[in-house]
Amino acid sequence: MTMAGGGRGAPKDRGSQDGGRGRGRSGGPERPKKNGASQRPAGPARPPARPEQADVDLRAQLPYFLARLLVLVAITVVLALVGVNLVLSVLIGFVVAGLLTWPLGRMQRRAAQRSANRDKPGPGV
Repeated sequence: MTMAGGGRGAPKDRGSQDGGRGRGRSGGPERPKKNGASQRPAGPARPPARPEQADVDLRAQLPYFLARLLVLVAITVVLALVGVNLVLSVLIGFVVAGLLTWPLGRMQRRAAQRSANRDKPGPGV
């Protein structure tokens, strides 16, 4: 079976054999114009600028970290003594300690932010 246009590899003559279909995407005058709302800005889209990370004083977070670690160890030991598999008791301990000490984690993060802001020089310095 042969095609009228000569098949896939044959050069295409779009000028006279377009069959009344128009010019398509050839970039001719029939190409629809874009409205202003659909045009993109000239430059690449950039995410909003993040504030730079300040050095965190780990000593400010230490009491909160130790309290959370103590809860994790206590839950894991209790579960292991009850007879739960050691790996499973550690995993359950992570989940339960994370849920129980979530407010403590927020206080830990605030303490770190206060410490970083205290160490940062003010605008007049």
